[in-house]
Amino acid sequence: MGRQAIFNFAYEYKLKWTKRGYDTPLFDKYIFGAAKQVLGGRVRLILSGGAPLSPDTHTQVKLCLCVTVTQGYGLTETCSCATVMDREDFFQENGRQWFRTGDIGEVHPDGCIKIIDRKKDLVKLQLGEYVSLGKVEAELKTCPVVENICVYGDPNKAYTVALVVPNHYILEEIAANSGITGKSFEELCNNSLVEKAVLQELVEQAKKCQLQRFEIPGAVKLCSEQWSPDMGLVTAAFKLKRKAVQDRYQHEINRMYAS
Repeated sequence: MGRQAIFNFAYEYKLKWTKRGYDTPLFDKYIFGAAKQVLGGRVRLILSGGAPLSPDTHTQVKLCLCVTVTQGYGLTETCSCATVMDREDFFQENGRQWFRTGDIGEVHPDGCIKIIDRKKDLVKLQLGEYVSLGKVEAELKTCPVVENICVYGDPNKAYTVALVVPNHYILEEIAANSGITGKSFEELCNNSLVEKAVLQELVEQAKKCQLQRFEIPGAVKLCSEQWSPDMGLVTAAFKLKRKAVQDRYQHEINRMYAS
């Protein structure tokens, strides 16, 4: 049995038993010990803030590095003295005042609340399906060719489209596999054959992540410019400014839906 096969077996074994509440000390020591040493071997807790981690990334870090991974959640609107909320953001129920955060959550049997999306990131497509744009983006970001991504859904269309900032080196590999070499990064981003090849990569990744058919983008535009806070397309914490991205690339969005 090869080393990769042994690692895959150990990963699936640990995943199975940790879900049931058990530890795997032997595998942690002899299989995952080397990965743990990458961070010095003394890390016990990793705290993630900002954008939510995809479930796959959360699980891989937790299992391979043998650490507890906790995702932080904060809401600026409720703690900053400089923030002013609209009256519509508050409501009364059973004699108590509540604040609408704009998040979508699910309540687990043990009483824990899991934040799964933002209300404003939901779009209803032409045939009535609801698509969580943030969820789709989080899953597709696990595709190696994706550096950044913005998924857009037109309520009058039956599918979504995606704007992708690709990884330079992975894009060159994909282009070479399609017989395209000697082109600049910008030329590759504007090449229709490369575009189709990247779309196929996204479709395959979406299927691995078990996205529904209507959640998978039907077209993609490769963006050669890196999205930065200076451009106004992401925040200082590199969170996506969806409306700003849409406004900047509206002509490309129209082209994708027209093709």
